[in-house]
Amino acid sequence: ILENSLAMRLFSEDVVPSGKGAFLMGCSLCECLGVITAMGCLLHTGETIELAPEENSDAFMAIIQRKKITHMLGSSDLFRSFLENSRSINYDLKSLKYCLTGGESLSKGIADGWRNKFGRNLYSTYTLAETCGSVACCPAVDDLPVGSSGKVLPGKNVKLVDQDTKEEIADGRPGEVLVSSEN
Repeated sequence: ILENSLAMRLFSEDVVPSGKGAFLMGCSLCECLGVITAMGCLLHTGETIELAPEENSDAFMAIIQRKKITHMLGSSDLFRSFLENSRSINYDLKSLKYCLTGGESLSKGIADGWRNKFGRNLYSTYTLAETCGSVACCPAVDDLPVGSSGKVLPGKNVKLVDQDTKEEIADGRPGEVLVSSEN
């Protein structure tokens, strides 16, 4: 898990150097993989992690402004609530450099809206409990297409196979994703 956390943290290194970040967990404590991943970053780099007391966009934006949060992890619904909040113009969110969503598909509307309103990309991660964390994540410097979960993290093996035969198939065809890790 810690190796996975460090690999994910390195994906934002170009926009926020290690040791200089402040994380805001936009997921509940019951979504333990997100919390564990962020805690792993904290252990590796000594960065701060803030846990929001309630899940509403005004509370989150106030924390981002007050604590100069650089990274935020949350659901697509949380990021949508920022977009729909007419009071977001009252908050200084310039410190926020790397925003990551997972647990569901990131829609083009939310991704485009985030970029248009806040001037930065909203990135996606593909996470499975069975692999002890993220399988893929988007590097901050890559302009990946909406719907992409980024690049496969070190130590993870991913194959796309035919659902019936389990034989590997070409990219772009529908199939089943098989994932394994070295651990």
